[in-house]
Parts: sequence; structure tokens; C-alpha cells
Amino acid sequence: MLEKKEHNYEKAVLVGVVTQHQDEDKLQEYMDELEFLAYTAGATVDRRFTQKLTQPDSKTFIGSGKAQEIKEYVKENEIGTVIFDDELSPSQLKNLERELEVKILDRTNLILDIFAQRATTSYARTQVELAQYQYLLPRLTRMWTHLERQKGGIGMRGPGETEIETDRRIIRDRISLLKDKLKTIDKQMATQRNNRGKVVRVALVGYTNVGKSTLMNALSKSEVFAENKLFATLDTTVRKVVIGNLPFLLTDTVGFIRKLPTQLVESFKSTLDEVREADLLIHVVDISHESFEDHIDSVNQILMEINAHQKPMIMIFNKIDDFSYEKKDEDDLTPSTRKNISLEEWKNTWMAKSKHPTVFISALTKENFPEMKKMIYDEKTAVDLKTIGKNLKNSKSLYNYEKLIFKYKAYPKSLDTIESRHLYYGRNFRSDLVSTTDEDFKALAEAFKSGDFDDCIKKGKILYEKDPTNLDVLLILLRAYDSKKDGSNFMHHLSQFRTLTDAVRSSGDGKSENTAYLVNSVGDEYILLNILNLGQDYTRVSKPGKGGMFDIWRKDNNTVFIKVLYIDF
Repeated sequence: MLEKKEHNYEKAVLVGVVTQHQDEDKLQEYMDELEFLAYTAGATVDRRFTQKLTQPDSKTFIGSGKAQEIKEYVKENEIGTVIFDDELSPSQLKNLERELEVKILDRTNLILDIFAQRATTSYARTQVELAQYQYLLPRLTRMWTHLERQKGGIGMRGPGETEIETDRRIIRDRISLLKDKLKTIDKQMATQRNNRGKVVRVALVGYTNVGKSTLMNALSKSEVFAENKLFATLDTTVRKVVIGNLPFLLTDTVGFIRKLPTQLVESFKSTLDEVREADLLIHVVDISHESFEDHIDSVNQILMEINAHQKPMIMIFNKIDDFSYEKKDEDDLTPSTRKNISLEEWKNTWMAKSKHPTVFISALTKENFPEMKKMIYDEKTAVDLKTIGKNLKNSKSLYNYEKLIFKYKAYPKSLDTIESRHLYYGRNFRSDLVSTTDEDFKALAEAFKSGDFDDCIKKGKILYEKDPTNLDVLLILLRAYDSKKDGSNFMHHLSQFRTLTDAVRSSGDGKSENTAYLVNSVGDEYILLNILNLGQDYTRVSKPGKGGMFDIWRKDNNTVFIKVLYIDF
């Protein structure tokens, strides 16, 4: 593996270009971030070099005059490394090393180097090593001979020219081996995620160094490593958190960054699967950073690339304790800039424009934590029937009916809580349902009562194909398969049954009308009563409500609210 070792800080210079696609202000932001990356990797920045170009030079990225200027400065000031803000092609890298006679790194190389330094588990190290080798393979023709006397320092080392062909074969073999290793680990981690059952899963996402780990520590009362450096967290951390009566698994994930190397996106598949398979995303933003809106755009872009952009989300603007702005004097008539916008103005702006629930907090001082916790609780306990109806019909939605029913029939354990809710409550928007008053269902029930389980299974399969999420049909099929000692079909349908009933159990806590359990029918209500172990000694009082009938079940001091839906959108 390309290990990252501890070292003393080395001197470096940064290089960036202003182009038609990147103005001076944007370049300044990127260079600030690049300097922080360099510091995180183990370098101090001695100077920045910038140049205006229509587009980067295809041979050396910068012009010949600027290259000569950098070469002279590097030599006079004993600079060990030149770091470019963009990813350099293999030929640019080779030409620059030949021209400048010094170690050349680009932004991708630097980020990979930080990841190598930060990876602590075997799994994270394997992911980083794969990304490093994928980056290195096309760059083996770099001129390393003049660097052979240099030892250590930030960036990856390379072979001599005479070893290139041998090393290319070795690296290809190593890449293949690492991919196989990651596939095995990915399968194990997927199994672990499935074994977590139907507990709600919440993932923290956001730009690097926005305070996700600090928020994780505050919510879970644990000690996840947090530091004011980029990519302090590489390994996925999962903690159990309880808000009110809602238990959920909270996952802290690797931070995103602008110009994130594609090799890392590919290598960190399982880490990103935690995001893809979450029931809720908490997008953490550093409101104190002047480029926070660009950070939001970068995170949203990556979420789109990994197909997680349609997940339910809460926007959390963190670090309000660190926010500052320049208040303008009343007689100052110069145009206002972003630096003159107060926190209250930012709140008003984002509360109005965000399509997601939004809250401003401090993970450090826990300011506004009650509001944030309530937001998480409400988001994960409320069932939005109108949204479910729209999603099921939308072919582009993650919760499209055809997509979900395929997963439900093939591997029901793979469905998360939100997907299960869509399937169960989506029955309210379908016209092809099987009713207990239908003659076909009566015939199915009669076959079961008579003990003709072969006929019962035959009839049940027909109704299942027509209405696969019907709990009454599933329950009869389960009993028939159990009677026939057909363990395989019994376990498969039991997984489906549990998936749907877990959706009902997660719809509320039954303690009030506002948090009542929601069921599609009276038959489903009695199935829920059995699951909750509410016996015949409970008395029922019914009252009409909006969109359904409330049944209030009481025994002594115990009261359970269940709402039977009747909806016609």
C-alpha cells in the first residue's frame, strides 16, 4: 500500500488559473481551500501563483513565462513541492516535473494523500489504496529519476523509468485484488445494514469540516473523532440515538469537497451506500463559511451523482456560534456584499427558499437543539400520504411503484422504512385491490377453513399477484405454507408481512390522535392489535376524523389510538 507517514511540515507553493469558467473570486475560494488541504496533508504554503488564461495549457497547464517564474522562485527559496489546484493529465505532470525540477502534486493527488493519512481501519485503507493505484496507473511515465534522492514528504512516490512496465503489471494485479477484496467487504457491510432490521436510518452528509462529527457526538453522546482539519472523518461511524420514543441509527459519513476525485467516489461505494440507503439525510452546512452556498451546491451535485438526491432531507445550518458579518453604517451608500448579510437575514432567506425543513444550530453549544430534534422526530414519524401517492406514480422517483414492488417480491428485507410505507399506504391509491368482500377472497378463506391447503395456496397465489401487499392474503398464505411445512415460501412471505406491518408500527406511537397508528382497513387494525398484544379486554370508542376514523382502545390507564384511513385524493 502507498502508506502516508508522519512528517515535518514542508514548504510548498500553490498554482491556479483564472479562466473563462473560473473568475478571480472563485479562484481565490479554491486556493484558500487548497491551502487548507495542503496544511492538512502536512505542508505550509510559502506563496501562491495565479495566471489568467483562456484555458489551461494542454502541455504544462500554465504558460511558459509563468513556469519559468515559478522555477526561479522554487530554486531560490528551497521549495519542496508545487501544488496545482486542478487535476493534471499524465503528460502535464511529466512535463511540469521536467520543467520545474521539483515534486508536482495536483488537487486530486493531495486529497488522496490526506485520505491515506486519515484512514484508520483496514476497510478505509483498502478503499484509499485502490483509489491511489487507479490514479497512479496512467501516470507511471512521470519523470521520477530526478526525485530519487527525495525521501518522504506529501504525495505518492513512484518507480524509476526502468521499472515502469513491471510496475504497471503489478499495479493492475493489485487493483484487481483490491476490487475483489472490496466486493467481499461491501457484501458483508450490506448484510450488516440489512441485519439492522427496520430501525430508522439517518445519515449525516455535508461538505468536509462543517461539524458533522461534532453534531454526531452531541446527538449520540459518544466520542467520534472531530478536528478542525479537512477529512477528519473517513470511516463510517454508526450510533444508536433516541429522540422521544423514536430510536434510530445515526451514521457519520466522509465529508464531500469540490472537485472530489472520481477514484474516491468509486472506491468509497459502501460508505456512500450508507447515504443511499438512509431513510433521512441530515445535510449539515457551515453557515460561518463565506462559501457555504457553493458547498451546498457541491454536496447536492454529489448526492445526485450517487442517486440519493430524492431522499427526505433536513437542512441544518451549523456553527451559528462562529458566524460573523460586517455591519454597514447607515450613511454607507456603497453596494452591500455577502459579508454584510446578518445571520437573521440568512435565516429568513433560507427558511423561505429551502424545500426541506431547515434549522440553524450550534453543535458546539447545542443552541436550538430542541428545535432540531423535534424536526428529526416529526420528519420520521409523519406519514405524508399525498407525497406517497405522487411518488408511486412518478417513473423517475426512487419510490415508483414498479421499482418498489420488484424489490418487495425479490428481496423484501432490502426495503427501508420509507419504501415500506410507500408500498403499504400506497394501496390507498390503487384501484386493483382485493377486498375481503370479493368472491375470490371468500373462496380463499373457505379453502383455508376446510383445510384444503393446496387449493388455498393456489387461490392465494392468484390474489397475491393481483394485490401483493394485501395483509389478509399474506396472512392466509403464511398459515397455509406453515401447514404444508413449506419453510422457504413461509419465510419469504413472512419477510414481506413484517416489512408492511413494520411500516404501520413506525407510523406513530398510538399515544394521541396526532401520533395515532395509521392502518388501511379494519382488518389491518386487528392484525396490528395482535402484534401489539392488545387483548379482548380492551374497550373501543370510535370518533370521526379528517381522512379517517379514530378507534380509541382503552384498558385501565392504558390508551391506544389507531386511525383507520378512508382517503379519496
